Amino acid sequence: LSTPWADEWAQRRTMFSYGEEMSTDPLEAVFLKQLVFMAKPRRVLEIGMFVGYGAVAMLEGSPTAQVVSLEIDPYLKEWLRSCLSD
Repeated sequence: LSTPWADEWAQRRTMFSYGEEMSTDPLEAVFLKQLVFMAKPRRVLEIGMFVGYGAVAMLEGSPTAQVVSLEIDPYLKEWLRSCLSD
C-alpha cells in the first residue's frame, strides 16, 4: 500500500505534512512488541497512531491486551478504516 502523503498534504486533506519517516520502522516495531510481551499489560495507550504499525506490533506482543490509539488527524482515522475494509 502506497499513499502519496505529499499530495494529500498539498490538497489539505491532512492536518500535517506526513512522510514515511513518521511511521514506526521495523526495528522499532520489534522493540515495541518485545516490551509489551515482557510487561504483559492489560491495556496500552498509544498517543499518535499515524498508520497503525506500532499498534499492530504491540498487539502481536500481547494479543489479549486492549490497545487504544489516539490520533488528532481525522483523515488518518478514515484512511486506516478504508485500508482495513479493502
